[in-house]
Amino acid sequence: MSALKFIYPNEREVSREINQIACQMLDWELLLDEAADYIMRIMTYPDG
Repeated sequence: MSALKFIYPNEREVSREINQIACQMLDWELLLDEAADYIMRIMTYPDG
């Protein structure tokens, strides 16, 4: 049994939560448009 099952009683989409934090921490204005588009596509991909 994984440790997350002890921490979270219900199944959670951890990658989505991590990506939300990463989106808040990135300085999107410093990225080139193509790079920002690529990162956003990767972070919003269902398995991302």
